[in-house]
Amino acid sequence: MFSPPGGGTTLVMSKPLPGMPDTIVGGASKIAWETDNIEALYETLRSKGVEFPQPPTRRFWGGIEAQFQDADGNVFMLHQE
Repeated sequence: MFSPPGGGTTLVMSKPLPGMPDTIVGGASKIAWETDNIEALYETLRSKGVEFPQPPTRRFWGGIEAQFQDADGNVFMLHQE
């Protein structure tokens, strides 16, 4: 995980799991965006036609996550602490 100096963005780099290909089109991207208000962002994106296979869901560790996908089926996450 790293953040550019002075930036508000944090990037997390991860390796594929053993047995998984390095590149996958139409699957989990492992790219997530953090937001302060996941419910509002979820409603805004849904109103613009974004598809969510997983709506905002509270996770066991206390945060909230949602998954959305692009036209190619790539899945991305929204995250709120």
